[in-house]
Amino acid sequence: MILRGRRILATDPEAAGLIDEVVEPAEVNAAVEAAVEWLSGPAVIANRRMLNLADEPDEQFRAYLAEFAVQQALRLHSADVIGKVGRFSAVRAAAVSGAAAAPVAAAVGERAGRR
Repeated sequence: MILRGRRILATDPEAAGLIDEVVEPAEVNAAVEAAVEWLSGPAVIANRRMLNLADEPDEQFRAYLAEFAVQQALRLHSADVIGKVGRFSAVRAAAVSGAAAAPVAAAVGERAGRR
């Protein structure tokens, strides 16, 4: 495009990723001002910052992932996580076997009778 001098019209399929808006020449300044205002929004600024932070050397990213994996492994075997898993699996096993259904039905029946 630039080196070969090829023109791309707004109606060309190739223009879809290159052109945000097509305006008349007299409306260019207003369109630029509107784009500047939109790009100054808090969400755009935060997303741009995140993209810039993500652009880091591979070695730094590998170091981050290695530390993250270690912390996840330590967390996975911590007492509170193991306890939560045990409680969840006990409740799940009781629900599957039907043992939890009777107390729930009795409690619902009692509440219905109080009304």
